[in-house]
Amino acid sequence: MEIQNDIKINKSYLYSTVLLMFVLPIISILIDFWLGKQQFYLWMLIGKWFIFWAIGMRLLTAGLKQTITPSFTAQQIFHISDKKSYAIVRELGFANICFGTVGIISLFVPQWRQSESNNQKAIQFKRDDTNGFKSIYFFCYADLCS
Repeated sequence: MEIQNDIKINKSYLYSTVLLMFVLPIISILIDFWLGKQQFYLWMLIGKWFIFWAIGMRLLTAGLKQTITPSFTAQQIFHISDKKSYAIVRELGFANICFGTVGIISLFVPQWRQSESNNQKAIQFKRDDTNGFKSIYFFCYADLCS
């Protein structure tokens, strides 16, 4: 097995990772906040969109890429030129497809993304659009405010 020492950053991989890990979740959080009419917990909103984009979409696309073209992951990311590594990369791809699918389904089945669903000790945001103003009220539960 030959490992390359001259490491070059694949810019398309870097851009897609930054887009799926940070940009799209932040945009989705802001859109959900400004268009949403319901009360929500900040961590639940962040979790909803982070799980969907950073875990669901990123791992699904990575898994498909690793399954279809394992040479890309082996050579461009792991810097391994040995073709024997392709079988392991494909296995990694199938695992990523499974995790990604769970992340995507969690957008439609909220119970799949609850980490501390019974622990309601968080800051709650509520929008009030009366009188044409967009104001935000912060509610704090006793355990956090004390």
